[in-house]
Amino acid sequence: QLGDGAEAQWLEYQDKGAGNYRAAQLADNRLDSVVFIAGLRNLPERGWLAGLFAKDGLDAEERRALLTGIPPLGVPDVGAIVCACFNVGEKTIRDAIKAKGLKSHQDVGRCLKAGSNCGSCVPEIKALITAP
Repeated sequence: QLGDGAEAQWLEYQDKGAGNYRAAQLADNRLDSVVFIAGLRNLPERGWLAGLFAKDGLDAEERRALLTGIPPLGVPDVGAIVCACFNVGEKTIRDAIKAKGLKSHQDVGRCLKAGSNCGSCVPEIKALITAP
């Protein structure tokens, strides 16, 4: 339900051939809800979407990006979110492991905070550390 006096606007894109559907509802230019129907490789990065929900309004480039499912240039792709507590993605963790020579989940926690709160992502972080 939209707040009092909020004006709703729907943005939609459909590619039947590829099996993709994307829709976003804006309320007074703020992102209110999104629907993405696509294969796993065609879904936008969760952290980027979460950031759009936190904004006071979306500009034209962000609206277009919602329909394409691709963040605008300059917005880093952090990968699938591994640590929900601190919104840290797989690519961010892999890059830090490689660039900084992180050897343990505690190292990752000190560097990125990932795995340092509830701990539910620690097994996944350990797997990323040992992955080739």
